[in-house]
Amino acid sequence: MKSNGKKVIALLGACFSVNASCAGLYVDYQSQDIKFDQISPNLSGLSIGYTWLENRTLYVEADLINDSDLDIRYWGGVIGYNHAIFNVNDMEVYFNLGLGFGELDVDGYQNTNVLISIPVGISSSYSLTEKFHLDLGVGYKYFMDLTDNTKCNDGTTSESTGSGTCSWHGGIASYQDKVGDGGGIFYRAGIRYKF
Repeated sequence: MKSNGKKVIALLGACFSVNASCAGLYVDYQSQDIKFDQISPNLSGLSIGYTWLENRTLYVEADLINDSDLDIRYWGGVIGYNHAIFNVNDMEVYFNLGLGFGELDVDGYQNTNVLISIPVGISSSYSLTEKFHLDLGVGYKYFMDLTDNTKCNDGTTSESTGSGTCSWHGGIASYQDKVGDGGGIFYRAGIRYKF
């Protein structure tokens, strides 16, 4: 964990020191209704990220979102690509496609769920000043649950949940709660600072 943190700090430091290769830093508020196989949270919170190159083709972001009613927290990162659809006067519109990795912590679950995400969307950026831009976006994010299956005492694994799991295999050695796959529409709005 500490070595991953050092890599992230090194990457952000390199971006700050080479301003010519960075198009901007952004902070967005986002809201997302997700329907997993087992739960349906309404997550909201912050996304913090960078876009590289003058035409904003590459981006990397960190998501910190939660559902306080269900006591669910998600944190993760995404790396992706923005494709310019059009640029008119002070408005830019992009198609976005990314690949992410994160963890979902659900109150009452014995473990944290490991998720891969695929966000697809449309975003726009409106120039408020030369340096500050208003960002708006909408899209769909699909999640795949990569959490290990429950392990039975005889060494087999089971995707079953609840009563009867591993009953024919000597009982449960280690139980894993899974949320399952899912997805939902997200909305975001925020500010971008352009270098």
